[in-house]
Amino acid sequence: MIGVPKGRMQLARRLCQLRTARGLTQLELGERVGLAFTYISRLENGRVVPSIALLERLARGLEIEVYQFFLGAGTEPQAPKICAQGAQEGFLLRVFRGLPGDDRSMLLFMVRKLASRTSE
Repeated sequence: MIGVPKGRMQLARRLCQLRTARGLTQLELGERVGLAFTYISRLENGRVVPSIALLERLARGLEIEVYQFFLGAGTEPQAPKICAQGAQEGFLLRVFRGLPGDDRSMLLFMVRKLASRTSE
């Protein structure tokens, strides 16, 4: 589309790819996320830029993670390289990286609770 910034058009195309890969129409995706199909069309044509909150809603509607809008299919974000202080910390980091998202969230919740108790 003429006049649409390249990054916006890439996001728009990716949204369309993800939607069609799941066999959803614009109407069906709109119903899942509480938007009119015409708004989904405007997103896919790069006419509007979604907010982070809207990207999160769209990701839930497509049953994907938000990062998948920005990375190619089958690509996961790389965790930053962290120098572990010792063998135990390296082990914890390897285990954490291998956990599914829900388990990571639960573990982080528990660590935050422990950290708040020790800082009191």
